[in-house]
Order: sequence, then C-alpha cells, then structure tokens
Amino acid sequence: PFRTRRFMAWVFRGALFVGQMLHLRQDSDATRGPIWWTDLAIVTTSLFIAVWATRRSIQLLLGNKSVWTWAAMLVPYMAYFNFLLVGEIRVQTPYDLPSVAFYAVALYAILARFRLAYYAVFIVATLNRETTLFLPLFFFLRQLREDVSLGEALKHIRPIWTLELVAQMAMWEGIREWSKSTVEGGQLQATTILAKNYHFLMDPLHWPTMASVFGFLWIPYLLLFRQVANPFLKRCALLTPLWFMVMLGVGDLLEIRIHSEWISYVAICMALLLNKFFMRRTVETPTV
Repeated sequence: PFRTRRFMAWVFRGALFVGQMLHLRQDSDATRGPIWWTDLAIVTTSLFIAVWATRRSIQLLLGNKSVWTWAAMLVPYMAYFNFLLVGEIRVQTPYDLPSVAFYAVALYAILARFRLAYYAVFIVATLNRETTLFLPLFFFLRQLREDVSLGEALKHIRPIWTLELVAQMAMWEGIREWSKSTVEGGQLQATTILAKNYHFLMDPLHWPTMASVFGFLWIPYLLLFRQVANPFLKRCALLTPLWFMVMLGVGDLLEIRIHSEWISYVAICMALLLNKFFMRRTVETPTV
C-alpha cells in the first residue's frame, strides 16, 4: 500500500533530480546523498510546522498572551516517544512526520474555520497517507453547535454540513483511487493483522510500549478529560474508538507511530488542562 502514497515519492524524485543537476552522488547505503538530506529536511520542517500550528491553535483558544502556548513544545516530546525512544518501534517511514504536520495544520484550520486552507491541506495530506479519512469527521464536528449538548446539536444538523461531509469523503476516495491507478500493482492490500495485534494486546511484555504512546500524556488526558474546556475537543474523543478499531485491523500496535496524527490534538488538550488547573489554583490562593 505504501507505493500509492504519492506525495513523498514526488518529493524524493525531485530531490534526486536536483541532486543530478548539482552532480551530487547518492550513496548506495542512502547516507549523505540527496535522499538523506531531503529526509532530514522533511523531518525537521514537519516538526517545526507541527509546533507552529499547535501553538496557533492554543493561541486561538487561550489568547496570544497565554503562557500555555509553550505547551506546543509537547509536540516534539511526544514525537520522540512515538518515533525514537521505544525499542519495539521497528519501522519508520517518510510519511510519518509529514502526517503529524498535516494533521496539526488541518486541526488549526478547522478550529479557525479557514475552509480554503483546510481543503488545501486535506488534498495534499491525502496524497501523503490515507489517515486523512478522519479529517472530514473532525471538520463535521466543528460545524455543530457548541452551546448545547451533543444530542441536541445533532438534532439541528444542516443538510449542507452532511453534504460537505459526503463530498470530502468522496474527494478522499477519488484521490486514493487516482493514486492507486498511477502505480502498477498499487492496489491497497486488505491484509488483516488482527491475530497478531490480539497477541500483542494479551502479552504483558508489550504493554509498556503501547502505554508509552504520546509520552504517556494520554493518562492525564483520560483522567482529566471532563476538565477539557472546549466542547469541540471533547467531541473529537468520540473518534478515538473508531481510530483504534481501524488501526487494530490495518496497523501494527507496537508501532505506536500509527497514532501520531493525534499528537497536536493531545498537546492542545494539555494546554487547556494546564490553563484551567493553574487558573483555579490562582483563584483559590488567598491574597495577603
């Protein structure tokens, strides 16, 4: 299935073309050549973009002067866990860090209601990896009223919102079908690894690896979920069971990088939780 992910293939093809123009040699072991330098640039740029977009999202929710915009630095912290620090992570791919950046920018565009920016990111990100299938659901949740309960908000869905959701899903399917058609033998293989993932889940030796996702920040997020002071972000949590079920069937659960699209979301939630906790402590502290 990886051959149908066209975006990074184009990036590396362009790097090789530029390398040939500059007479740069690509080593046989793929080190210190155009591919190596391009990969380094992509990883670095993706992290900077993800931090920037996460910071902008936090500023949107808490204000430009909030000290908790620094919570955006939780992005590289979580990325180190999801990609580098865990010994059982056996594979890394060129699509990983760009996916983190694309999701961070898309989430900011959704929060800020920048429709055109969202669609631009959605199209390019879908060429990078199929996980953008969930972005239309984030987008749809943002359209719902936030001053009422979810049940009440669902009763007032406008037809245009549903049509836009269907249109985005159709765009995703169209991009995926076109991507597969450009690669010989590029049809997505429906290989299920449920049995292997079930073994991983049942083996206590693997539990520390799976628990280390997001640098263990899922623990305070889960414990303090009710304190997240934003209805949209709370509703996004409804997508996590669906995400896990999909990854259970198509991903390797020990490769915790498969959950990295949620890094920016977790960082934003942490900023809101920190802000609420310290604001409450400040109010409760008696003045002299």
